[in-house]
Amino acid sequence: MAVAALAFGWWVFRTETPSVRPANQAGPAVPLPVSSAPVASTASTDSYRTAGRDELLALLRQKLQSGSDKDALAALAEIAKDRPELAISLANELGRTNAEKTAWVQEVVKQWAGRSPEQAWGWLAQPTNPLANSPLLGVVMDAMATSNPEMLLGHVDALLVQNDKSGSLFSAQNAVYYGLQALVKSGNLEIAQATVEAWANDPNKLPVGPAAYEIVVLAMDQKAPETAATWLRSLPASDDRNSAIGTFAFQWGQNDPLAAMHWAQTLTPQEGQPDVVGRIFSEWIQNNPETATNWLEDYLSRTPDDVADDMMIGSLVLFSPTAKNDPNEALKLADSIVNPQTRSIYQQQIFQSWGRTDPGSAVEYVMNSTTLDPDQKKMLIQQIQDASSPSTAEQ
Repeated sequence: MAVAALAFGWWVFRTETPSVRPANQAGPAVPLPVSSAPVASTASTDSYRTAGRDELLALLRQKLQSGSDKDALAALAEIAKDRPELAISLANELGRTNAEKTAWVQEVVKQWAGRSPEQAWGWLAQPTNPLANSPLLGVVMDAMATSNPEMLLGHVDALLVQNDKSGSLFSAQNAVYYGLQALVKSGNLEIAQATVEAWANDPNKLPVGPAAYEIVVLAMDQKAPETAATWLRSLPASDDRNSAIGTFAFQWGQNDPLAAMHWAQTLTPQEGQPDVVGRIFSEWIQNNPETATNWLEDYLSRTPDDVADDMMIGSLVLFSPTAKNDPNEALKLADSIVNPQTRSIYQQQIFQSWGRTDPGSAVEYVMNSTTLDPDQKKMLIQQIQDASSPSTAEQ
């Protein structure tokens, strides 16, 4: 009950809408061994609270020049306790490489957000902040998710209502992605799940995107994918949810294609069943062609011809070792494709490939075919000849 109340609390919890600015993507941070040990000198500690920026910068550079990164970083942490914005600026200037600057700034922001996440958020959201970027947004949201999930959901709500689609740092897409990721990482999966349910049932349909569904369903117990699959299908139908169904099924198919395929076949056409089945099979035929081929042959033998199966048959034509090594077998498979245009495309691909290895046999097959009309024969023979020409072979 508490989880549900918290998840739905975002709808009434409001914070001041943060200003937006273009995202400044920073490189990945490197591990930072910031020491939390107290600074030895009381006089030095006092100076961290009162000294000017130039004086502190000189002091920190002196520590770095003496080879004591640990002392310099400990001093930064001490400065950040009372003057976090100054500590961030100093960290960015002291870093000797871009990676070092990124790591030191992120560490100071992480410590600040751990103590005062709302203040760190306010600093990050300043429209003139030159250091604001997506990794720092993740750092602050991670801290909020740990200490105050309701605060985090309030900010995400405000950004969703703002519905910024410009790709800026505080866009709806970033809010959903980093917000839900933060909840999952902090162990608040139930809150994340309840939040997505609230969004999905919201009559105003805030722009959460398929990532909202995907983050949560892929974080659920992967040892029990049926449970996650049932939860996902229980949500109201939408393009975003259906897209997530495809992503989830594809991921499931990486580990257990047979079970994923069995589940995918229970989907309705409105849930994207043909595309989902095709995606699972396309990956399956590449990873385990023998098993996938056996499954498809059995499936086709007990089901009527359906254009929805064309994608799977096409994948078999392209990736099955038997079909790749036996053009006659590949053409038999292609003949079972229902859609005439799709069938013609795969036939052309087969003949072009055949023409590069045995153009004489390919031309003979075309000439003797009783299913190809004269115009098709003429086109295919020309494609075979083009495929077998020296200039084509060199490309």
